[in-house]
Amino acid sequence: MLDGFDLSVGMAEKAWQARVYCHAKGDVDLNGPLSITNASYDITACCGVFTLGHVRPDGLRELARVTRSRLRYHKHPQEARGGNIHCDIVKIGTSFWRRTV
Repeated sequence: MLDGFDLSVGMAEKAWQARVYCHAKGDVDLNGPLSITNASYDITACCGVFTLGHVRPDGLRELARVTRSRLRYHKHPQEARGGNIHCDIVKIGTSFWRRTV
């Protein structure tokens, strides 16, 4: 299961139309609390979120809260050098994978 969240409602709608996500929700600001239960997701991936003028570093705490205990944040090598990266398939701010049992 793959859920996607973005500050932009338009980007979330575009992601939904790609038929990749189970849920794609817009108007989600990672600079505040998420209305998601603790440890709801197995994996969290962010693309273009933690950069100047977007989400403050405190947003990592909120992602850690909704992700099961082994959250890791890795910068793409190009991002680490200060460059921009582009997500393949559909660019949406934050994606969460939930285990299906």
